[in-house]
Amino acid sequence: MPTDIYNVMSYNGSGSTQRTSGSIAAGTNTLTVTNVIDFKVNQGIAIYGAGPGGSVLLEAVKSINTTTKVITLYGNALTNVTNAIVEHDDQTAVELAAAAARNAGGGVVYFPKGTYLTHSINFGVYDNVTFRGSSAHASILQSNIGTTMLRIRGSNIVIENLTLQSTRDVADDPETKDTDESTNILLSFEGNNSNIKIRNNIFTGKTNTTTGLPAATGIEINSKLNSNIEIVGNVFDNLGYGFLVNDQANDLHDVLITNNKFINISGDAIELNHPIQIPGYDRKPEDAGYNYVISNNIITADLGKGTTAGFGIGVAGATRVCIMGNQISNFRRQGIHLEDYCRYITITGNVVTGTNAAPDPADAIHSGIYSIDSDYVTISNNEVTSCSNYGIHLDYSDGTQTQSSVISNNIVKGCKTGGISYGANVQSDVIISNNIVESNTGSGIVLLGDGRNVKVIDNICRRNSEYGLKLVNARFGLDIRGNSFYDNTAGDINHGGNLHAVPVKRAINVFESAVSATIDPATTKRIVNKVNGMYLGICAEGLLFITAREMGSVSNMDNRMYKLSWNGTSLAITELKSRQVGNLMIQAPTVNNSYLQINAVSGSSSGKIIWFEMQFEGMIMHM
Repeated sequence: MPTDIYNVMSYNGSGSTQRTSGSIAAGTNTLTVTNVIDFKVNQGIAIYGAGPGGSVLLEAVKSINTTTKVITLYGNALTNVTNAIVEHDDQTAVELAAAAARNAGGGVVYFPKGTYLTHSINFGVYDNVTFRGSSAHASILQSNIGTTMLRIRGSNIVIENLTLQSTRDVADDPETKDTDESTNILLSFEGNNSNIKIRNNIFTGKTNTTTGLPAATGIEINSKLNSNIEIVGNVFDNLGYGFLVNDQANDLHDVLITNNKFINISGDAIELNHPIQIPGYDRKPEDAGYNYVISNNIITADLGKGTTAGFGIGVAGATRVCIMGNQISNFRRQGIHLEDYCRYITITGNVVTGTNAAPDPADAIHSGIYSIDSDYVTISNNEVTSCSNYGIHLDYSDGTQTQSSVISNNIVKGCKTGGISYGANVQSDVIISNNIVESNTGSGIVLLGDGRNVKVIDNICRRNSEYGLKLVNARFGLDIRGNSFYDNTAGDINHGGNLHAVPVKRAINVFESAVSATIDPATTKRIVNKVNGMYLGICAEGLLFITAREMGSVSNMDNRMYKLSWNGTSLAITELKSRQVGNLMIQAPTVNNSYLQINAVSGSSSGKIIWFEMQFEGMIMHM
């Protein structure tokens, strides 16, 4: 790309926010001011109310008399004003520098340290042109006109090291009449653009004093034929939407959004809106944008009200989206939201932390990772905590659900409704495996509806306030094995009283107890307090392996294997092999209210902690 530099100051830019007040009569070009401040000849000037119909008059300075405090303009005022706001306008300086770069086939439009005020039309950025500031905190391009500030109109474009700031507010800006942030966009794409890099900038807006919410959108893409876009290292602060892809950009592809910070967002921090079948659209999944990577961003979306938006990352209809390594917290509705035929979505390595407070509105779903209508979704290796609803929530309704998906290796903790919820009413083909789900107010894992072919394998669900696993409605092709359900307040598994039996193929539990002061007459050893090992349902058949070991000791332990048969009323158990070291001894298990009860005695003093491991290989029928 061309590297010639076109300094905005060389085109009579001011980079100044100094203001004064002045008076001018319609049809004249002499402005009397209270202070000439830092104005220079040929710089742009803005006089509030002196333009047509009382709008802002934009002119250039022809001469300055510092003694009489009179500034002569090149053009005349159109409206009488007295004591009006007078300030710099760098619109023309930026346009001239940008035009020079464009006419040369490209180059760098450079903004030295300063704040560049604009009051009129927006800027187009064309092929091979870079807009560059000295640093994002030092070089500020500011607008209050209530429309798009920068428009991308070409390829091989870079926007870097700038603050793009909107000061628009209907309450104090006479030039604006609209409170909707969708018309106040800091950077947008005109269409047919590629190889665009937007990096190390600050995008920020003003809080609207009428609504109390931010009154600008950071970046919007709502046009066709855009590709190969990088959004890297930016800060999006006090905005309605941070990065918004809207419905007309349904062919957008190859987009990287990484290492950005989104704070004080009232809408969605990142929204990929490619509608497929929502009302008003009749597209196919292949009509949506594709190939997105959203990684290593810091996101909060805690402002705003109402039933729409409030997502950290929202995806509607897009295909092949990778969401990884993001820190998402204090979101008003959902940390990550999927809907409308999303396909091939990978969500991995994110830290999602809710507020654990009541959402707004009260009936809104406040889950960490939420999907209502998606296929081929992988949710893995995430940490999800403190959500008012579920940590991971795959919802369903008539005709919509998430299918052919995997939920694995996640940590879900401290959520109010429950840990992981999956709902479906048709063929599902879903795996829920190797998750740690603990200390949730509801159940650890909840299965809803009449989905089929759901595998719940090798999960650890502990210390949840309801069940380890809760089943609602009948299910076919349900595979439950290798899970550890323990210390859940209401029990291991709840099947909701359905007539359809639920098989459990393998179970693994670990738990602890303590040596009591009570002596067992048969062995003259102290009885270890009995613990419930696992729920046997209405029928169980298989092999049972139990290990007991005194905490802190490798020389006081017992291992035993049994053949177990339970018909719902009586337990038949046969010891197959034992290996005992020391004075700790496992006794034959018994049944207590359909729970397998682990028994042991010890020669150690009362209060000693005993660890138990129990593994069952076979089949348990829950009803």
